[in-house]
Amino acid sequence: YAFDISGKNTIKNSAIKNTLLIYTDIRDQFDFFANFEHALVGPIFIYQSYRENTNFYTFGHGGYFSPQNFALMGIFWDLKRVFSPESILKFTGNIGYLTFTEESAPKYPFGNSDERYEANSSSSLGYSMKLIYTRKLTGRIWLNLFAGLDKSSDYVLFDAGIRLNYYFSESREFLNLEERCLGRFSTFRDLYTPID
Repeated sequence: YAFDISGKNTIKNSAIKNTLLIYTDIRDQFDFFANFEHALVGPIFIYQSYRENTNFYTFGHGGYFSPQNFALMGIFWDLKRVFSPESILKFTGNIGYLTFTEESAPKYPFGNSDERYEANSSSSLGYSMKLIYTRKLTGRIWLNLFAGLDKSSDYVLFDAGIRLNYYFSESREFLNLEERCLGRFSTFRDLYTPID
């Protein structure tokens, strides 16, 4: 898909992002996964490209990773275990080889200075993992515990948290609803939607 970025005191940018994901459900091949809702594993290829390198900070612009070329090739997994209708464990992620290049960029893009940040490139092992546990506390309140670990080049991020969800009505379709709600914590939130 492609998109544009614009705003006040923000450098205009555009990007394309593509993902190729081929997976199989391995529950039949391994006894360990026999009781899982799904156990999906397979190769993944991700490519993205931004028109401008805006990975820097200026007044009104926080900066974001915007490589001119980014590629990752590796292995993807999505494991989901339903212990009961009130208790669900999900583990998603990928690991692979990644490479990216960033062009040089102006230090003061809204000024008239000729100073520039240097171009940058990197290739390394990268990974992204999310573990999510969901538990029903009452008819409408659900507890979510989550932890994630991401590594890309020299960047490492660990995040963890607790979240309470309140649903305005009790839903029989909780598993499908919760899948969508937790999607924002999923590694492939905008790339992968399981079909139940």
